[in-house]
Amino acid sequence: MTTLIELKSKNKPSRALIMRTIAEYIEQGHKDLDIRWGENWLEIVKGGDNWYGAGWIKDIGGSDIADELNSMQRFIKDHISFVVIK
Repeated sequence: MTTLIELKSKNKPSRALIMRTIAEYIEQGHKDLDIRWGENWLEIVKGGDNWYGAGWIKDIGGSDIADELNSMQRFIKDHISFVVIK
């Protein structure tokens, strides 16, 4: 189910605001985000192990954000080990 997010900013939202908003929703377990600012929009969707994106807000592209999320995901997988202590 797509989660609709309306950004409430009078000025065009910054990349930091958009990324912070996406991070909050991903942390809550959302995997299909529709982010709107007026007539501008981004869609970020997780399919399998990868993120996919479309649309634009300002000069920020959904596919660029998806690429960044995928890079972070690969970095964590390749370089960080989690240890569970019971």
